[in-house]
Amino acid sequence: MSYVEVAVNSPGGRGSTFVYTCDPAQPVDVGSLVVVPFGNAEAQGVVLARIDRPPDIPIRPVSRVLDSAPLLSANQISLARWMAEHYCCPLIDALALMLPPGVAQRPVTFLSLVPGADLPREVSEGEYLVLEALRQNRPVDLGRLRQALARRRLARQTEKILRRLIGLGVVQRETTIRPATTGPRLEAFASLAADVDEARVALAALERAPRQQEVLARLIQAGPGNAVAMALLREEGVADTRTVTALVKRGLATLERREVRRDPLAHRVFPSVAPPALTPRQEAVMGEIRAALDGSECRAFLLHGITGSGKTEVYLRTIAEGLARGKRAIVLVPEISLTPQTIQRFAGRFPGRVAVLHSRLTAGERFDEWRRIRAGEADVVVGSRSAVFAPVPGLGVIVVDEEHEWSYKQEKTPRYHARDVARKLAEIAGLTLILGSATPALESYHDARRGHLRLLTMPERIGAYSAPSVLPNRPERMGPSSPGDAPSSPSGEMAKGASQWRSGPGERGAGEAWSPSRAGLPPVDVVDLRAELRSGNRTIFSASLRNA
Repeated sequence: MSYVEVAVNSPGGRGSTFVYTCDPAQPVDVGSLVVVPFGNAEAQGVVLARIDRPPDIPIRPVSRVLDSAPLLSANQISLARWMAEHYCCPLIDALALMLPPGVAQRPVTFLSLVPGADLPREVSEGEYLVLEALRQNRPVDLGRLRQALARRRLARQTEKILRRLIGLGVVQRETTIRPATTGPRLEAFASLAADVDEARVALAALERAPRQQEVLARLIQAGPGNAVAMALLREEGVADTRTVTALVKRGLATLERREVRRDPLAHRVFPSVAPPALTPRQEAVMGEIRAALDGSECRAFLLHGITGSGKTEVYLRTIAEGLARGKRAIVLVPEISLTPQTIQRFAGRFPGRVAVLHSRLTAGERFDEWRRIRAGEADVVVGSRSAVFAPVPGLGVIVVDEEHEWSYKQEKTPRYHARDVARKLAEIAGLTLILGSATPALESYHDARRGHLRLLTMPERIGAYSAPSVLPNRPERMGPSSPGDAPSSPSGEMAKGASQWRSGPGERGAGEAWSPSRAGLPPVDVVDLRAELRSGNRTIFSASLRNA
């Protein structure tokens, strides 16, 4: 007899895990979704590990396995255990984030009247409310009964009321697991059953059935072995199901249901884009990343690059280098930045190899993308924070763009931070991780200073070293330049007592004056509205802005 540790998806089992037996002739794999007996009912569960030495108590067996292959990997289970401890959430809630959409279901309790039972004559107010709700002789969700009792301030007496009515033999309780709310999409397809010559002969004999004749002509046009969707035939006004069924009875057509993928990128064309030449700074950054890809240990980088420095091209090159080594990738993007243009950058560089996961997809689209990713049909996953849980086989690279963004924080339980989850996953699985930002989070920058992240800098824009005549001309700086006159920083200077501050180059050597050709940045003027107020301007617009 073999034993497994299971996390149970039930309100009574959310605080710990439980041990079950399984048949040695049919072992249950770690990561499988199962149904187990729990209390007086059944519940879903996820197999976390095999146990060699069971406790000395009676142990019940696993009822059945719900999927032919494990849904979760060992790395995902380890990540879920860390999340449960780090974010103080039930383990099953962390595991549910990694399951296919709509699959995780808690057991639901229904109550109904026992057929033929005599109702008691004397009942309390709460018992009367329950019996009135069940008089329709239809099962009622226990949650709805609780709400009805709560309106009368009787919610705390629910269990006491039900125990008495069940003890009297007038009410029965049944707990069941609802089926998954999402599954494969099946559509009807018609195809030619006879060969073309026979079909043409039959076509001439269908003069009295013009609708069947029209459908048969359409199937002949498609050719043998080429199925035509019934939805398309209806859209073209050619046929309905009754007409095709008549042809099936004649042996001229076949009608079957096939799985159809709900593709969120359907009807979009992504032209292939050739990679541009790298700048010296990009090449230096890629040198360090290549060394990490060739190693087997986790290498985490903080890519601090100003806007326009070419961070996205570094991401694309890193993914390409990883794919060349047989390593797939996940790219996390803030929800607000997940635009068609962003997806086009990756889909154009890796045509046919990109999957997307974000909140604007339908449940069916997320389900199909999840299955496609798990099957290894997509090499690059681009998405918002939930994409960090994508079941990517052979994952080798994770990119977190704009890692400082607040939208990486989940607002519902478990309240995780996708950036920190990505860091932990990279640590568990030995992945290459790139956190990119023009304004890194203080925590990330502090970790880079301490050596927990490798800091890579890209302080110049693409074209920053172009000839001065190519870039717009502007004043080099405002105010006095002596150190005692104004504070200075890597990002700019402000003149003492001046009302305006002009942006600087990002980084420069000691004593090096910055210029348009060196910085490649647009001018930025910050106006002190207190000075504007003293000058008599009481509007929200500065004089320079109004004049411009």
